[in-house]
Amino acid sequence: TIGFSWENRFGEVIGYYAADTQLSESELDKMVSEGAMTTERKKKLLSLPKNAEIYIIENGIPPLHTDGDTLSKLPDYILDNLFLVHTSKYPTLSNGKVWDYPTLAKSGMTVDTRPRTGRSTDIKKRITVEHILDFAKIPFFRNMKFTPEELALIEREVEGVYYKDGDVICKKDDPADSIYFMLEGGYQILPEGIEYQNKQKIMDARENRNDLIILGTPGAIMGESIAYKSRGRQKRTATVVAYGGRTSFLRFSKESFIRLMESDTDIGKLLRRMLEFKLKGIDNAFLNLEILRDLDSEEVRTFVAQKAHKTSFNKGEKLISEGATLKRLYILTDTNREEGVYLKQSQKSSSGKLLDGEKIFLTDHLLTSGCFGEQSIITGEPAVCDVVASGHLEVYYLKKADVLRMVKKYPAVQARIFQKIAKDRKDNADLHSQVSSIAETVVEHLKIEEDDSIGGF
Repeated sequence: TIGFSWENRFGEVIGYYAADTQLSESELDKMVSEGAMTTERKKKLLSLPKNAEIYIIENGIPPLHTDGDTLSKLPDYILDNLFLVHTSKYPTLSNGKVWDYPTLAKSGMTVDTRPRTGRSTDIKKRITVEHILDFAKIPFFRNMKFTPEELALIEREVEGVYYKDGDVICKKDDPADSIYFMLEGGYQILPEGIEYQNKQKIMDARENRNDLIILGTPGAIMGESIAYKSRGRQKRTATVVAYGGRTSFLRFSKESFIRLMESDTDIGKLLRRMLEFKLKGIDNAFLNLEILRDLDSEEVRTFVAQKAHKTSFNKGEKLISEGATLKRLYILTDTNREEGVYLKQSQKSSSGKLLDGEKIFLTDHLLTSGCFGEQSIITGEPAVCDVVASGHLEVYYLKKADVLRMVKKYPAVQARIFQKIAKDRKDNADLHSQVSSIAETVVEHLKIEEDDSIGGF
């Protein structure tokens, strides 16, 4: 039997596999011939040990599946990314590197020798890493590939906490000494004058006031600004209470959070960048983009921190040249309003309308934040006009390959972009026909880009 199990920070078992590995090579060959399995998958299955209890953590993110899934049906990404495998002898990596228990213990990983109640007594040792399944709920952590040392660092620095409806998470003027990553539930900021000591007073305020907004989505960070302010004593600026049946967080102390943020790890670097964008309001420019409006805000923030690049242009310099096939999607933030950009129109479509950017430019200058260049990137068509900086301009951009991966991963983004391009074209055909036509063009363009190896998202 091969088993997969995880507990969350509160000791609740959330995921478990039990799968029979006694499949003969001839049985696997039959599955391959019937198209139920690839040859590569067969090789992977045959390479796994027989009659062993195996616990895996895949790149720090456990696969979320239910009981009864057989090993032959596990997604490729799990078999491709086995991170730790526990056999009856020792844990190994999928690349063949062996990790003995002392090495894992030195790295800070927890080695639990207690057998699971109600489970096979053959389980002599079990590697557990707290919070891993919780991390899967947080966009910031979800796509990270952790080393054992990084996992150990986080495990040492974080704790899980949860609150019932109406419980006080923090009080105004309390010392600001913690940062919270939300896992589930919601919270409310109480205005002055509401007696938070009495839950009934909170419930009454919810009934009679319209300024108690429910905040928080899974992955949201609360209180992170204290990491960037002076290292002196700081106080909470408001009272915050839990909303809903259960609100849970991963909580870092201020000192632990700063250590993680300043660590020379991919996690630390990404965290610094994401918080910098948030504190400067850069992420708002992306959150306000029409094409990203349907995505979870924390997903957008993480994507932007990972993929956005900054560049600058002097007055009169071209961001886009007419006839060029674009490799960048430019995003203008609110700080660009005074400098702005303008179109230098030298060519029109047969309908007499600009094909790219018309909806953005209300006059010669940009009046609101937005993006431009998506039509050329998505369809592969050349730009139909110049775009020129009317002053010194700092902008952010996404590379073409990253935009295309985003379009492929998120159908909602794809639909928004198709509709935007169709509206900008304003040809005689109805919008539905335009979108269908654009979709066909994009499908062909994505195939070409895949041949050029843009890679997966």
